[in-house]
Amino acid sequence: MDGGRTRVRAPDVRSFETAIAGSDRLSITFRFQAGTNALDSRAEADITRLINLMRLPAYAQYSVSLIGFSSATGDYVGNRTLSRERAEAVRDRLTAAGLAHVSAIGIGPGAAVACNLDNNTAALNQRVEVWVRKRG
Repeated sequence: MDGGRTRVRAPDVRSFETAIAGSDRLSITFRFQAGTNALDSRAEADITRLINLMRLPAYAQYSVSLIGFSSATGDYVGNRTLSRERAEAVRDRLTAAGLAHVSAIGIGPGAAVACNLDNNTAALNQRVEVWVRKRG
């Protein structure tokens, strides 16, 4: 969504495909305070919501994959690093609450949900998605 300027690197595409294979996307999306890996106020509430959901018996055999994304503004490697750090920050909060089977990766600017050419909409691309997969 930037006129074809962003080229997502093949290893990142493969990492994303591997992480979501056989998984279902939950509607929870974590967003952050600009330029940091600090959760915004809605994301703080969603942490609790996700923890409570994963503690339900229906999800006892599920693992969680956290996939971090960034905007395409700036350095590709830096964006991918920030997207991974954000996913890891969410993972750390979940594991500190006692959840097991939680993984985190960063894809960088892959899978944009909004235009990267406008600063207001590019911020929407900076997110962590939650995917779940039945173990075993």
